[in-house]
Amino acid sequence: MDAKTYQLAVIFGFVICIILVKALARIRIEKLWQETARLAIEKGQPPPERVRPSGYSARRAFNKNIQGGLILIAVGAAMMLVMSEHFRSWGVLPAFIGVALLISSFFMRGSDGNGPPDANSNDRLP
Repeated sequence: MDAKTYQLAVIFGFVICIILVKALARIRIEKLWQETARLAIEKGQPPPERVRPSGYSARRAFNKNIQGGLILIAVGAAMMLVMSEHFRSWGVLPAFIGVALLISSFFMRGSDGNGPPDANSNDRLP
């Protein structure tokens, strides 16, 4: 294996580590909420509502999908231009993920079809 193969392995390994850490954090938050709900039910109280993280809004999620999609398409295009001919096809992966994010933002549109769901409508994100 040459140096570029090792570099790609390190980059993709790092990305996988970031994804795993984020997933484990989400699992921990869910576990803590379930424990809190269980304690409330044991004491005869209704379980607490699930709250979104502070600063969450449907508009922000919509804009992040579009922004992330465009960035990944640009990264994929740059990888296809800069990499040697043997590794050029690796640029397709982030480009397709970017396209998927742009498509998902299309499905996040409000009922009127003009942009993100309104915070006061029933089109809120789950």
